[in-house]
Amino acid sequence: MTLYCIKKNQSFLAYRDQFDDCHNWQMSDLDLAFASPWYWSIDINMAKIFITQTEAETFLSTHYGELFIHAEIDLYKYEYDSP
Repeated sequence: MTLYCIKKNQSFLAYRDQFDDCHNWQMSDLDLAFASPWYWSIDINMAKIFITQTEAETFLSTHYGELFIHAEIDLYKYEYDSP
């Protein structure tokens, strides 16, 4: 099975569940509304995993903004299933 991730400057695209995190922080409703759930992490275990390269390409083509400039699709994991 081949899995993909999105990288930028040696960091991996990761997703933060804002509603779970807001219980741990002092966050206003306005901050929560403007905060992006996407962020860059150096921890590969936090990386958002895409099942296919097409899924990753579609994600990048539909997400705009400074956060995604120079982001590229990278191989996360490759496992060869021998017969």
